[in-house]
Amino acid sequence: CVYRDGDYWLTPEMYVDYEDFLDLSGSEIASDYLHDPYFSYYPQNMFSYIYSDLYDSLYFFPSSGYWYEGKAFGGHDKFYGTSRALTNEIKIDITSQINSVWRARLGLDLKSHKLNFYQVKYPWLDESAYRQRFAEQWDDYGVDGIPFLESQLQLPDDGEGNGVWDPGEAFDDFNGDGKWNDYVEPLEVSTYFQNTYEVPWFVADAGIRVDFVNYNTKIWADGNGNYSPTRPWFFQDCGKDGICPDNYYYSGPDEDNTESDGVNQGWVDQNNDGICSLPYKNDDGEIVPGDGECVTDAFGESNAVTIFRDADWFAKVSPRIGFSHIITDQSTFTFNYGVYHQTPKYQLIYLNTSSLEDPQALFSNLESSANIGNATMTAGRTQSYEFAFNVQVNRHWAYSVGAWVKKMDQLSTAKTHRSGTYEYSISSNGDYGIVKGIDLMLENRGLLINTNLQYTYSIASANGSYDTQAFSQSYVDAPSQQFLMPYDRPHDLTLTLYSSKLPYGLDASLTAMYQSGVPYTPLIKDGDKDYKYDYLNKNTKRMSSSSQVNLSLKRGIDMSDFRLSVGLNIYNLLDQRNAIDIFPLTGESDDPGSFYTKYIGLPKDGKELSSGYYDRPWFYGPPREFNFFVQFEYK
Repeated sequence: CVYRDGDYWLTPEMYVDYEDFLDLSGSEIASDYLHDPYFSYYPQNMFSYIYSDLYDSLYFFPSSGYWYEGKAFGGHDKFYGTSRALTNEIKIDITSQINSVWRARLGLDLKSHKLNFYQVKYPWLDESAYRQRFAEQWDDYGVDGIPFLESQLQLPDDGEGNGVWDPGEAFDDFNGDGKWNDYVEPLEVSTYFQNTYEVPWFVADAGIRVDFVNYNTKIWADGNGNYSPTRPWFFQDCGKDGICPDNYYYSGPDEDNTESDGVNQGWVDQNNDGICSLPYKNDDGEIVPGDGECVTDAFGESNAVTIFRDADWFAKVSPRIGFSHIITDQSTFTFNYGVYHQTPKYQLIYLNTSSLEDPQALFSNLESSANIGNATMTAGRTQSYEFAFNVQVNRHWAYSVGAWVKKMDQLSTAKTHRSGTYEYSISSNGDYGIVKGIDLMLENRGLLINTNLQYTYSIASANGSYDTQAFSQSYVDAPSQQFLMPYDRPHDLTLTLYSSKLPYGLDASLTAMYQSGVPYTPLIKDGDKDYKYDYLNKNTKRMSSSSQVNLSLKRGIDMSDFRLSVGLNIYNLLDQRNAIDIFPLTGESDDPGSFYTKYIGLPKDGKELSSGYYDRPWFYGPPREFNFFVQFEYK
């Protein structure tokens, strides 16, 4: 274990696998009977003996057989992980009122992050477990710093391939502090310039924001020094003569010490054929050196060293403009346009990048569902358009009508690539989507009961690659499909009633809400015996809608130097049972479908599930809730 934050924490090696929990078959009672010699000959009689001996037990055992429970207990989840983030920030803002109608603001924001992340999947497998971490790049070759295939004994030494840096292993000192760090240190710089122009009938805002980011890591590159984040390239570190140790003409290391020096000496195309030539013997029997240290994307070449390039600064520009203009003395028109950028999650940038030095080992040990980070990813972009008409009908009533569109692109995704015989996924930009809707609002103020009615109609859709399940598990260059987002709710209606003029000094508010259900992917028949998700038609079904009414009551009493308020909040006043999850076969929260319920019954009748097996109380939202409160407001 490790000591951290004043306490001891278990390391991954101290966790164990989970196991199925069966009420009867896994119990001590059943174990005792199973070790009775009689039941080794007559196992069919065991359950009747248990039932007769324990008829008053707190457990219900059917007279024959037992129910399958399938629950998990003890042990640990399949993931063990730790993460920390330390951020240092310097921010400067300067605001100036240039004249009576023009105000300007200039700002600079500098952030430096130290991100520590360590995750182990299936920790009970010890060294065979899958490990992912943020860290400075290092050669995980053990304390001798030599890959075991190149060592004399041809065996891994201490620390080789354990996913942890050990003294003696070479590393890239990104931050120049002379030691290996188990964190990465990206830098973010943002600067902006904002202007506001304001006169009695017109207000306008215009500005621009520029965001810079440097991930401070290394990225795969090709022989020309260009980024190649999806495919590793290698140079053969065999010296300027290009004669590698596995070559027939190899006689020893180069006299100029350029062999195995870790520096790419490059190659010269002496034949002008675009091919890096290998050494050969001419007609005079002389050995003609090769073109130099050749570059290849093939695995397994002699003295192959992965080519990297340091990450550069990336920049994104975000212009924004908006204005509000008076149409009449009781109506205005507003418009806003803006571009907004969001830096990708750093998990998509750094995952498994500490193992990029040896791509072959990385691909071999990488879990099929895991991604490799990509430090060439840029920020996702959202373009927003909004406009609205705001009208005051009279002293008490007003309404507004608005519409908006948000176009999103360059969103984070993962794409499948191949290099040699290996197939793997690389984080990248590429997904896109659009969200659009209209807003209607009706409001009154100053009457006995104030009213606010809001309605939104919206559609949220985006693209994504077709799941591999739709085309079997084989890799295909599939097109993208567009489908509704999991949070899409077309209709959203909210009514709020509020009054502070009720008898006995009561304040009361009533809020009623209605929302469409979210979409989900249906199941389709998979042969004659089972069902599977219809991945070709994602989110084409929709859950039932939800509604809720909340009530709040408050009574205030003025004291000498403070105000005492006592109140009651009632959430879900009508105790609506709103579904938040469903069984996809039926679309219901309490019915998985006859295909599954046919297994419910007594074991003596050939069934294996109890009647409560499919009970899912967590598929519903919270029931009615009463909250009493006392509030003190000092004058």
